[in-house]
Amino acid sequence: MKVVTGATLIDGTGSDPVTGASIVIDDRGRISEVGRLANLPADAEVIDVAGKVVMPGLIDSHVHLFIDIRPMQDEASTPLTLKVFEAAASARATLDGGVTTVRDAGGAPL
Repeated sequence: MKVVTGATLIDGTGSDPVTGASIVIDDRGRISEVGRLANLPADAEVIDVAGKVVMPGLIDSHVHLFIDIRPMQDEASTPLTLKVFEAAASARATLDGGVTTVRDAGGAPL
């Protein structure tokens, strides 16, 4: 079990941010408790994130993971297998930016 503590929590419900919040993550990797907790589990690994903001992942409903701005000849001659690796790098950059859910709006093969 892990406890992330000291965070400013934005829960995505429209409520005011909660300062000094803790997030309890069970052994399955699921969040089991959130908020200002009076007592932290004694056996938990505590991760202090004071000064940081914790919030749900963002959603981007218009991405083009498979489209790259380059000359048409380069685009046409790039094998699909290479495009898959490039799209994976784009997906990683998107995830690193805090976006956890996307909808590809065109360009991805079926």
